[in-house]
Amino acid sequence: WNRLFGIQGWVEFLKSLGKVGFAIVVLSFTLSEDHRKLLAGMITNPVAFGLVIRGIAVDILVAIVFVMGLIAAIDIVWSRFHWKQDLRMSKQEVKDEFKQSEGDPIVKSRLRSLARDR
Repeated sequence: WNRLFGIQGWVEFLKSLGKVGFAIVVLSFTLSEDHRKLLAGMITNPVAFGLVIRGIAVDILVAIVFVMGLIAAIDIVWSRFHWKQDLRMSKQEVKDEFKQSEGDPIVKSRLRSLARDR
């Protein structure tokens, strides 16, 4: 439940929303630049209009692949940073682990014998 509605769930939701938003923005910019080609293509012969549509589709595809690649690169950096942060031990965990290792009689006797040998 926490994974779905926790911080990580919200981050994933915002990433997905951003991807869709960027795709819509790229699509609208590309179509706004090429709308004159579309209008002119409707008047010309159908074969030429097909070539116009193909060119616009390639432009849209290239732009969306570029933007999604950029988002993926940012996502990889964010995921690695977040993963490394999650792996770190808190101060209390470090203290508890130290106490646990120091509290073991075998470890204590071994440390004392090493100290005496020096």
